[in-house]
Amino acid sequence: MSTDHDDGSPLPLDGNAVGGFLRELFAFEVTDASVTCAGCGTVAFIAETRVYGEPMGAILRCAHCDVAVMRLVRTPAGLWLDLRGARRLLARPSHRRAQQTKKAKGRRLPAGARSRTK
Repeated sequence: MSTDHDDGSPLPLDGNAVGGFLRELFAFEVTDASVTCAGCGTVAFIAETRVYGEPMGAILRCAHCDVAVMRLVRTPAGLWLDLRGARRLLARPSHRRAQQTKKAKGRRLPAGARSRTK
């Protein structure tokens, strides 16, 4: 079975092909990520947005122009994330988390204990 089109171009893969890439993207301290507002272009950390809602969901608004940059909703079907008000979301490795992870390597936690690294 060929993995290329007749013209030699590769066939597209399904979304499972980016599973590792997406795992890397979503394995970060979200409040340390920056979001670019689609309304005014302001770039700010998620932690700097104004949050409305709870407990079922939350609307994160730009602190500069009040555009809803992110909407989170918890439903019986799962969690919904809407980023229509954001131009982009930039995730950077957290230096604090990297340092804590480095210190914790080789250290064993007692049975039943939970790590509290952020």
